[in-house]
Amino acid sequence: MLRVVGRADRRTNAGKGSGRVRLVAPFAAALLLALAGYRLARYRPATSAFPADHHMHLGSVDLCARVGECGAFHTAPPAVLAADAIRALDQAHVRRGVVLSTAYIYGLPSLGLPPDSVALLVRRENEFTAAEVAQYPDRLAGFLSVDPLQPSALEELAHWRGSPVLRGLKLHLTVLGVDLTDSAQRARVAEVVGTATAQGMPIVIHVGGGTFGAREAEFFIADVLPRAGSLPVQIAHGAGGLPLLGDNHVAVLRVFAKHILEGTPAAQGLLFDLSFVPAPGEDATTTTRLMREIRRIGLQRFVFASDFDVQSVEDAVRALDRLGLTAEERATLVRSCAPWACPEPEAPPLP
Repeated sequence: MLRVVGRADRRTNAGKGSGRVRLVAPFAAALLLALAGYRLARYRPATSAFPADHHMHLGSVDLCARVGECGAFHTAPPAVLAADAIRALDQAHVRRGVVLSTAYIYGLPSLGLPPDSVALLVRRENEFTAAEVAQYPDRLAGFLSVDPLQPSALEELAHWRGSPVLRGLKLHLTVLGVDLTDSAQRARVAEVVGTATAQGMPIVIHVGGGTFGAREAEFFIADVLPRAGSLPVQIAHGAGGLPLLGDNHVAVLRVFAKHILEGTPAAQGLLFDLSFVPAPGEDATTTTRLMREIRRIGLQRFVFASDFDVQSVEDAVRALDRLGLTAEERATLVRSCAPWACPEPEAPPLP
């Protein structure tokens, strides 16, 4: 597991900023820590539990070797391939999956890689993800990822501009120790978000867990989220994540609910995935409080997700029972699918 240790002191290449993470266990739980102008597609497959899994991960042999192991679903040698993801989707009767690259992991301070090595390895991991996703174009959609504080982040985005395979951007602020109370780091994340937006890329972003609380959420909504313009932004894990710290998950989700209900323009394109919601360790009382905020936001803004390969897609389907959804709420969730996960079918040509 990659666990955030306090707020520590992450040093950027300019020697400024804060936030450091420590590698203390395997890769598998690392990933447990990642619509103005858009609408959710309505996709109704006859046999699927859900139309799409909005949060899945693969891992190359190199990445898996560097960080330990790649969960319980990998092949040998340790790697997580597109075929593994397809198998997991089929077992759960889910038609499509969104694969979020884990290339950002090479930016972990605990790996101690220099910027030029990070740039090379991030490119290779994104290429690995693209090649795997491309094997199943009718089943999988891909997102690239970067460490936004690395100097190569914008160059990596430019490299994938217009890609038909890696269509969006995944950011994981928590595991990388990004501190949104630091104005320089906040500005850098906003720049990366703005660049992705200019390239037409939707964004999946993990902001929760650890010390990320209500204050950080306000900074994110005020200074980062507006750079996404009218493109949708998917908040991973319902704005939660590991490590759990007090009632931060509820507090952060409450901030998002407030801004959505108040009509804050930047918040109107938000949707949230339900991978690991509630998270392990969140009891029934916390789940009740989370559901209060989820219902304030509206189930139509939430989408199914598993965080494969941290857990199986089947287990993610079963885990939703912990939320206590009504039949109507579950039906709403079954119909909800982001446009990049369930693209609208092309209209037939006119005769």
